[in-house]
Amino acid sequence: MSRYRSRVIVCFLVGLWAFTSNASAAKLDVVIQGVEGKVADNVKAFLTIESLNGETFTSESRVRYLNRKAEDEIRTALQPFGYYSPIITSELKDGPDVWVATYSIVPGNPIPYGKVDIAIDGAAAEDAIFKRLLASTPVKPGNPLIHSEYEGLKSQILSLAAERGYHEGEVTKSQVLVKIDSYTADVQLHFASGPRYSIGQVNFSDSPISEKLLTRYLPFEEGQAVKTSELVDLQTNLLDSDYFSRVEVRPLWSDASNQQVPIDIILEPQKRTRYEAGGGYGTDTGARVRLGVTRRWVNSLGHQLSGDVQLSQITNSASLEYAIPGQNPMTERYTINLNYEDEHSDTVDSESLSIGVSEQWQWKQWQMVTSLQYEEETYTLDGETDSSTLLYPLFSASTVSTGNRLNVKNGYRLSGQIIGGADSVLSDTNFVQVQASGKVIHSLTDQIRVLARVEAGITAADDFDKIPASHRFYAGGDTSVRGYSYQSLGPKGDDGDVVGGPNLLVGSLETDYRFTGSDWGVAAFIDMGNAYEDADLSLKTGVGFGVRWFSPIGPIRLDLGFPQNNSDDRFRIHFTLGADL
Repeated sequence: MSRYRSRVIVCFLVGLWAFTSNASAAKLDVVIQGVEGKVADNVKAFLTIESLNGETFTSESRVRYLNRKAEDEIRTALQPFGYYSPIITSELKDGPDVWVATYSIVPGNPIPYGKVDIAIDGAAAEDAIFKRLLASTPVKPGNPLIHSEYEGLKSQILSLAAERGYHEGEVTKSQVLVKIDSYTADVQLHFASGPRYSIGQVNFSDSPISEKLLTRYLPFEEGQAVKTSELVDLQTNLLDSDYFSRVEVRPLWSDASNQQVPIDIILEPQKRTRYEAGGGYGTDTGARVRLGVTRRWVNSLGHQLSGDVQLSQITNSASLEYAIPGQNPMTERYTINLNYEDEHSDTVDSESLSIGVSEQWQWKQWQMVTSLQYEEETYTLDGETDSSTLLYPLFSASTVSTGNRLNVKNGYRLSGQIIGGADSVLSDTNFVQVQASGKVIHSLTDQIRVLARVEAGITAADDFDKIPASHRFYAGGDTSVRGYSYQSLGPKGDDGDVVGGPNLLVGSLETDYRFTGSDWGVAAFIDMGNAYEDADLSLKTGVGFGVRWFSPIGPIRLDLGFPQNNSDDRFRIHFTLGADL
């Protein structure tokens, strides 16, 4: 008997070994038919057997077990999309090397909403925003039941309540009742908002900035309804002021009285003085160094004082600015500025000193500036030294639109400026000058961008010879027409030196390619333009290619430009860094 039992055990073990050996050699393919998109993705997420798809399995019994579970899992996966009566056919084919599990799904018609009982009670019942939300919701009788839409409506109601000051709001009833016999889904969603709270007293912590100025940063007034977005805006406004390193806005709900919520604002000042230092290199400017200092607040009124010195191989400059916050300190400021500049390039030798006052404000997405500048300049052009005095009003407008200025996928920059002076009011000649520029970036794919820019200027003057070098137009260089040296293009004087022109037209078209998964790329470009007199426009062309490093501080560009017209250079190397817009 014992010998018989031994034989049975041996045979069982041999059979089990043979079974598992064959199973371990088989691969499983899972095929899902009849659904696609989000529905198919959800089916795969619920289907346990999908985890073995493409894998070599070790247990035949586990595969058959998971196959038996599959139909119920598929039904569950279809229900969030309203499919409650699908037809599911499953088939498991076994083979020596590959097993195939096929699931054919006919989802049928999604179950429609039957009775829809959505009610807003309390003060929010008369709120136009809530009425608009309920009017636009797809959760309506006859529409297909999609659970995510119902849950989304509930989340939107709660988010709106928090945003609009319904602090006591709560969902009192929430139910989706699916009736298979009538093939409808009844919905019940009740929200009790309670009263709407308003802004109470606003309290600022101790600060070196006067409360009179701080209140001008408030995007609301006492007594207005609480809006969470405005509390966030307040925090952002105060941080952007550069007076504070930390700002915390606290609505004190527990201290509310008569539905008015006190607001505490905790302020932590920045260091009063900020020092800055930087350096770089550009083929137009050569090596450069910048040093700056800013007194973030001169007094409790929030006035600021800043100084800046920039030194390079071609241009040296120094500036001093005193700034006063405007009525809307986020967008308005008044400044008094003093500027000195000394330039020595192959084209121009000039030294200028200017003083001016300006007002800055914002109109929609445009940054606007009006100013009055007085300027004296001594300059040497074509071997002759002259001096000029100008008093001119200035108006400029600029806007930038992009999601991320350091990594631009799509966006644009537009700017324009007009200045003018009269010989009867401290200027050496009557003149008007207009400048405009624009740049557009558009991504064709994740790797390929197209960049286009244009710049134009025009000057009308009684005596252009009295327009100083800094207000004349030149072309050529890193950000102008590549392939030509800095300010080497424009009208020439009697000695053959470029003296600058009253008009300018420059355009560029570039495309760059960013290697997949890399911060490196390549570019190709064509630039055209020139500075000119009257209608005597002779466009110069430069073409070339370059390398791009999309660094954390913005693109770094190394270009090789080839002039297509008469030039002393066969090619020029151009190196620049900074934001594309």
